[in-house]
Amino acid sequence: CAPKGVAVDNWNSSWQDGRALLALISSLRPDLVDFATVSATTSGRRNVERALDLGEDEMDIAALVAVTDVLQPDDRAIMTHVS
Repeated sequence: CAPKGVAVDNWNSSWQDGRALLALISSLRPDLVDFATVSATTSGRRNVERALDLGEDEMDIAALVAVTDVLQPDDRAIMTHVS
C-alpha cells in the first residue's frame, strides 16, 4: 500500500477510510482502481463499499466483513478479510 501513499500500521484505523483496501486491490488489479481519483477526503463509507464491491464482483473475493466492521474497526474482522 505504501507505493500508493497509504500508510498501514495497524489493523483498525489504518483501514477506516477504505483507501488501504482500494490500494490493495489496485496492487493486484491496477485496471480496477484509478488510484489518482481516490483521496482521503472521499467518504470512508464510499471507499469501503467500492472496495468490497470490486473484490466480490471483479475478483471473486467474498466480503467477510460488513462496511460497519471497517468504519468502526474490528481488528479480527479486518485481518480475516484481508487474509
